[in-house]
Formats: sequence, C-alpha cells, structure tokens
Amino acid sequence: MGSGRKFALEILLFGLSLGLGLFVGWVPWPVRYYDADPSDLRWEHKEDYIVLVSTSYALHNDLAQARVRLEELGEEDIGSVVAELARQYMIRGEEPEATRDLVKLAQDLGAPASPELIAYVATATPTPTETPTPTATPTSTPTATPTETPTETPVPTLTPTSTPTTASTPASTSAPTFTPTLTPTSTLSPTPTPTETPTETPTSTPVPIRVYDQYGNERDLDWVWEVYGSWIEAASPPLGGSAYRIVELRERTGPSSLDAYVQDANGDPVPGVQVRCWWADGEDLQITNAEGRVGFGMGVYGGGYQIEVAMEGVSSDIACNLGMLPGTEHTHLDTYFRLMR
Repeated sequence: MGSGRKFALEILLFGLSLGLGLFVGWVPWPVRYYDADPSDLRWEHKEDYIVLVSTSYALHNDLAQARVRLEELGEEDIGSVVAELARQYMIRGEEPEATRDLVKLAQDLGAPASPELIAYVATATPTPTETPTPTATPTSTPTATPTETPTETPVPTLTPTSTPTTASTPASTSAPTFTPTLTPTSTLSPTPTPTETPTETPTSTPVPIRVYDQYGNERDLDWVWEVYGSWIEAASPPLGGSAYRIVELRERTGPSSLDAYVQDANGDPVPGVQVRCWWADGEDLQITNAEGRVGFGMGVYGGGYQIEVAMEGVSSDIACNLGMLPGTEHTHLDTYFRLMR
C-alpha cells in the first residue's frame, strides 16, 4: 500500500475515533457538573439565585447571611445588582411579593436609592386590590328587654249615659245606652323594640374605577399594575363621611405632566381645591383651575409619584407609583377624583 493511501487511512481512522468519542461524551455519558459555584452560573440562573436569597431574607431577616450568600456570585456591587433586578421585576410586572422582597433586600444592602424603589417600599401594598375590603367591626348582639307583666288585669267601669226608669216614670221603649269607660288599675309599660346594630362597618365605599388606554380602549386595574406598576390606596373616611374617590385613570402621551382632575358629586369640575403630589425627595401642592385640573411635572421615567386631594376634613384615595413609561414620549396616566359619600 502506498504511503499516500496509508496516511489517508490513518486520518480516516482518527476522525472516526474522534467522532465516536465526542458522541459518547455528549449523548450516552455526558459530562455532569456537581457543586458548581454560584459565580459560574449563567445570568438567568444567577437571577433565580438572587430571588431565592431575597425570599429567605424576607422570612428570616438575616442580612449577614444574605450578604454572604450573594457574595458567592462574585459581583463587585451586589446591592446595585439586586436593585437593578428589582427594577426589572417592576417593569416586567413580575409577582408583586417577589418584587417587594427584592426591593427590601436592595435597600437593606445599601443600594443607591431611586424614586421608584423608595416609593415601592414606602407604600408596601401587598397585592394591589381593585376594591377595598370592608373591615368587620365586632358588635354585641342586642338583648331584648323583658316585657313587664301587669300584676292585675284592668277592669272596665261602665258609666251609664241615661237615667234608669223608676216606678213613677213610664218605661222607655228602648234600652238605656251605656258608654264603657276603661279605668286601668295599673300602668303598662310598652315593650321596647330591640334596635338592630350593623354587624360590620365598612372603612371605605367600593367605587368602580374606569381605566382607558391612550387609544380609548377600556382596561382594568390589573392592566394598570402590569404596565405601570401603579395601584390605588383607598381612603378610609369616618362612617357616613365624604371622600374624594378615584373614579377614572386615563392614559395619555404628550407633555411630561401628571394631570389630576377634581369633580363634585355630579361630575362637574371643582376649582380652588388643593391637590398634593409627592415623591422620594420632594412634593408639590397646586390649586385646581376653572377646569378642576392641576398638572405636575415629571423629572424622570418610571414610577415613584403619589397624588391625592389635600383638603382638610375630607379624606382622599391615593394614586400610587405613577410616572412615565420608559422609552415612550411621556406616556403616563392622568387621575380623576370625585367627591363621594
């Protein structure tokens, strides 16, 4: 056999051996890794690892243990990494409980404060609810007052209205008329009727909230939470009192201002009412104009703005975590308040 053919045969055998070795190593007996360090994980697995650490921290409140576990990821500034992951969870509309755990852990690790994270922790609403749940107020069961039993039965006294006939007086052809007069021998006390006491006192009146996107399509509060991470904190007025309720949220793209409208019970604009907007490091108070409107400037994208009607003696719902959607032409939600009992 020539040297050229012998060399070609050796190359062929080597290629077959290499291919067979790779097949065996990849398919029947692939390499399995055990006890890998967290720093060797891909980012999506590191993300899951951070979420698990934040969940454990929320349960046990052991910051030292959480810090040691996170240091195994090999990141230089782990607090900023956790804060960024929390921000991504807020934008993506992930599970609210997991998002709150990440925000809390990032804050306790000393991550740089941002308006949206501070507002998220400050309001700390567990799961946004569309309508407030009435709080049951324990009340005592009314006790019926026993009815007084008279000691003796009243006996009516008959008083005649005509004079009886005597021997010298011809008998009347008609019988004498008697008018009975009731003279009770004891006084009867009326039995009081037990007054029914309401078994629960609602802290706020559930109000339907209409939600519209910028194209006029009707949405709901779940959509508000998923897209903006915003929610409504219901007012708790005294029983029978009035409150400014949020009755509408309307999406708008345009100037970078959060507009709020104040209406009376009939839906007409109310001028001269003070409205408050506040954020992580400041606040703004404005008075409604003739249209019942105020407009607050927004300095950054994302959430972190809270708005309420600030009128003494009247409570108000609060629109929480409002702001512009990142990457848009100032797309945001305007708020409509209405005075309701």
